[in-house]
Amino acid sequence: MRRVIIAVLMIVGVLGWVLVPKGAFASDPVCSSTSGVDRELREAAGCSNTDTIKSPIRSVVNTLLWVVGVLAVIMIIVSGLKMTTSAGNPGAVQKAKQTLIYALVGLVIAVLAYAIVNFVLDKVLG
Repeated sequence: MRRVIIAVLMIVGVLGWVLVPKGAFASDPVCSSTSGVDRELREAAGCSNTDTIKSPIRSVVNTLLWVVGVLAVIMIIVSGLKMTTSAGNPGAVQKAKQTLIYALVGLVIAVLAYAIVNFVLDKVLG
């Protein structure tokens, strides 16, 4: 059972690393300028300090949501394996059901936390 979990984790990790699109590291030359002379130009272009605050927070929240999603899928798979290998043992079936419920509740809480953080960022920082 432990080998199956390790294999699933490795497959998910490799697929996540390969399939997740990598962002382009290009930046807006106007908004990334730090000289004081370009302040009027940056304000006219719509650059603000709130963008520099919101961006890292959203990046962290998105990364955490992705990690929680992957872990939830792994735990759902583990609960399914537990249920199929329980051989009719009511205690093992109950533990598998609890694992499934906890994984789904964790996923719902993570999605709600994502929504709340984005709502607060939009309302507070504009």
